[in-house]
Amino acid sequence: ECWVEITDSRHGRIYEDLNRNGDVLTLYGTAPFEVLLGKATEVEMIYNGRPFELSPFIAADRTAKLTISE
Repeated sequence: ECWVEITDSRHGRIYEDLNRNGDVLTLYGTAPFEVLLGKATEVEMIYNGRPFELSPFIAADRTAKLTISE
C-alpha cells in the first residue's frame, strides 16, 4: 500500500488516496505537480510517457515529496 497525494498548479489537490499493489493511476493536470508518496519504494512512476526515477527523492522513512515541472 502507498498513500498518494498529487497537487497541480491550476486546480490544487487533484488526487489523494491509498493505492494498493497492482493499482494503475493516470492523472492529467497542469505542471508543476507536487507529489507525496507514502511508501515510494513500492512505486513505479511514468511522467509524460517516460519512466521517472524516484530514488533521489526517497527519504529514510521511504516517503517521497517532490515537485515535477515541465
